[in-house]
Amino acid sequence: MRVMKLKATAHPQSTGKVLDDLLSSDPEELPYVYSIVKHIADSGGHPQPPHAKRLSHIGDTNLCELRPNINRERLLRIYYFVSPEEGAMILLNAIIKPDGHDLPARYEGKSGHRLTRDINESIQLALSLKKEYPLSKNNYEPLAV
Repeated sequence: MRVMKLKATAHPQSTGKVLDDLLSSDPEELPYVYSIVKHIADSGGHPQPPHAKRLSHIGDTNLCELRPNINRERLLRIYYFVSPEEGAMILLNAIIKPDGHDLPARYEGKSGHRLTRDINESIQLALSLKKEYPLSKNNYEPLAV
């Protein structure tokens, strides 16, 4: 299955931009992220825990989340859907968040509320980008995995 990503120039939270930033800050982690993307793409884009899951609780059963860990402190979440007509897995946007297992305090209090808000905004952005996809296909490019 082909993998298409939203270009870095299309949006500050696009998968392309987040992966470019990750390449400049943690280049040794990028092959692991790509291996997770390739694994899910090779299975037809079907989410397979723990590497991916369907976000059915938000009211859209087709939006999924790739869940690679960048390192022990940070988690990468890439929102995607599968376009059966194009035979492609479409990577929309991404967010990097702290790992709550090692650093549970980051999910509590004011910083926890801010993090929850940022995650919800990222999911809403993914829903919006998914809806706009048919009209903005030229903003996507192949991801070489």
